[in-house]
Amino acid sequence: MVVQTKEQIVQQLKELYAKIPPFDCKCCGKCCGPIFWFLCEDWLIRDYMKEHNIQYLVWSREEYIKNKLLCPYFQNSSCIIYEVRPLICRLQGHHTKSLPCPNTKGTMSQQTLDKIWREYAVLKNASREVKE
Repeated sequence: MVVQTKEQIVQQLKELYAKIPPFDCKCCGKCCGPIFWFLCEDWLIRDYMKEHNIQYLVWSREEYIKNKLLCPYFQNSSCIIYEVRPLICRLQGHHTKSLPCPNTKGTMSQQTLDKIWREYAVLKNASREVKE
């Protein structure tokens, strides 16, 4: 198995993101609940945050509850890391059953969604092999 570099994986992640069609987000925050991302996305997000002087936030369970389970990066009715938002956020609203949005009708078939998740899993696993 060939171990990829962090830069190669981030580039492939960006290429995967480019496959997801854009949609007109209304910034209602209804899908901006507790989110997760993995190491390959964390590299991209942390680099962006460093470049834009945004503090990396880690909330406790109590803080999430106090903030009605919203993502800590959803501030003043917008996502402050929107340009590098995780895959789960990018897919929100594209599939009405598994990732619903009250403001849009799904644009992706289950087959397409599954393909994107499989490609993401490869990157997620590859990122574990990178020696920093």
